[in-house]
Amino acid sequence: MKNSLARITVIISHLDLHSYPSLLAREVQSIVPSFSDVADVRVMDLPFRDSLAYAKEAERSGEVEIFVCAGATGAFLQKNLATPVVLMKSTGNDLMLAMYEAINHSTKIAVLSYQKTNVELAHTGDLWKVAFKSYQYSTLDQVKEQVSNLRTSGCEVVIGSSMVTEVATAAGLIGVLLLSARSIRLAIDEALLLIRSQRAESSRRRHINAILRHLTDGVVALDATGKIQAANEVFAGFFNASASDIIDRHFNDVAPELDIHQYLKSSPIGGFLVTVKQRTLLVNAYPLSDETENDGTVIICQDTNAVQRADRRIRSGARGQDFRATHCLSEIAAAAKKTQYLVKLAAVYARTDSTILLQGESGTGKELFAQGIHNDSARAHGPFVAVNCAALPETLLESELFGYEDGAFSGSRRGGKPGLFELAHTGTIFLDEIGDMPLPLQTRLLRVLQEREVMRLGGTHTTLVDVRVIAATHQNLIKQISNGTFRRDLFYRLNVLQLTLPPLTERLEDLPHLCHIIMEKIAKRLKLGDAPHQVIPTLLPHFFKYHWPGNVRELENILERAAIYFAHKDEPLFLQQESDIVNLIFGPSVTEIGEERPAEHLRSDPALRTVRESKQAVNICAGNFSAAAKLLGISRSTLYRRMKSNSTA
Repeated sequence: MKNSLARITVIISHLDLHSYPSLLAREVQSIVPSFSDVADVRVMDLPFRDSLAYAKEAERSGEVEIFVCAGATGAFLQKNLATPVVLMKSTGNDLMLAMYEAINHSTKIAVLSYQKTNVELAHTGDLWKVAFKSYQYSTLDQVKEQVSNLRTSGCEVVIGSSMVTEVATAAGLIGVLLLSARSIRLAIDEALLLIRSQRAESSRRRHINAILRHLTDGVVALDATGKIQAANEVFAGFFNASASDIIDRHFNDVAPELDIHQYLKSSPIGGFLVTVKQRTLLVNAYPLSDETENDGTVIICQDTNAVQRADRRIRSGARGQDFRATHCLSEIAAAAKKTQYLVKLAAVYARTDSTILLQGESGTGKELFAQGIHNDSARAHGPFVAVNCAALPETLLESELFGYEDGAFSGSRRGGKPGLFELAHTGTIFLDEIGDMPLPLQTRLLRVLQEREVMRLGGTHTTLVDVRVIAATHQNLIKQISNGTFRRDLFYRLNVLQLTLPPLTERLEDLPHLCHIIMEKIAKRLKLGDAPHQVIPTLLPHFFKYHWPGNVRELENILERAAIYFAHKDEPLFLQQESDIVNLIFGPSVTEIGEERPAEHLRSDPALRTVRESKQAVNICAGNFSAAAKLLGISRSTLYRRMKSNSTA
């Protein structure tokens, strides 16, 4: 393929060439075809004044990989181009051939060499029995001056480069080229070797850059002087630059905040923490060679936020998929104004990182709110770890919360175990039934809340944890503080933000929507289809009259019982009980449990409770008395009478 050929340009420059191509150009062109299978060789005959401009344009366009030149032109381009320039150099064999040609013209011969005298000239003169004069030059002006002097002294033949022969010919002397086809071929071979080396180095750099590009850490490689040889965009981004812009710049100019000499003197385990542009970096430096001689340095910079995210992923991998919040605030049935207010307040709390205390009777949905707050917060992608403080004995709860080291106690797991606070890192820990936590553990919990660090059982060092704490209880914590069973200082640590969830009897407006949500989940879990929803209108009037000692949890149980009975209503066993289906669903023990409930609203006047239920039904049905009466299972006139008696009371 054409693109795989080496791209070589041979530049031959002249002061004043009257006919093209030049002698040297003809010589080069005769050799080019032999390289056609490996190289695309261009031969450019140019005035000297145009050679640099042409070379720079070819370099800019990328059409050349290497230049080949002779004598002063090559030296001049080497100083002014980034692209390598290979010089066509004469050999002893070239001198012999040139001498042979020169003697055929005259014995008055001079040789002009660029910057140094040809050491083989004396031996060649002895061989031909001819006295040669040898001169050297560094600039074109010196060439002209030397040729003029040679003409004045009687010299008739001048041997030298293409430009030297041109000046000699212009002065009326005979010019003999001091470059053979063999030397030209050697120069092109050298150029090919250099291109192969460049391509190999370029390929290696591409591979390194590809690796660096996919690294999430900032990486930079320096040479022995501190100049940047390679860097990825992550590193450059730390200093508001691009990787291409910092290559070949000194490290201290790019990253003055990082003291490279400090890193090279000592590289402590764990590296250095350095603040760069309001970002904290963990910096480590490594020598490129194990030898004592400094061959360069590799510096790795990690954003501590990224380290924490990696730590979270590692912890997540250790805990699997167990610690997730599955509910959102939007799932909460909120037809009642009180519930709507609580959901909105919870959404506000979710936008903060403050500790929250949820209070309410058992079964009011405290964990549902806790999960919803977590999933609406910035920690939604982190773990949600729930622990029931009343479900475990003190010693087991301590090891579960704070973890333990290897050998901390008999029967402990080899290698130790992280506690739930560690597993909740960057997420939320939900401490349910916090009011039942033993006093000694309350002390340890208080320290975690204050210091945001935990020490495992049997450990000697602390681990920082970034957790949001949500606690919940059905207990009266103020009363417990008075009784000495709950720490006052812990209460104030927990009670930063507070939500008090109402019992179900205070949010009866939510019942219809709540029933449908729960029944949908039950039907899906038990694979009962949509049929169980049909039982809800039958049950709702009874639900409004019931006192719900077990709140939503009890509602879930009753609805599941109803769904199962309704799904089998055509079976003989249940046909016999059809007339008493409500008692069958509610169960015989409900009344007994309800009578034990010391709630104030159960001790109120039954007539007042009837009026309250009527008002709630009207609110639920948006003022539609017919629908409300149907919902309560009474006539519309009875409902009017109840509402009227309330207005006149």
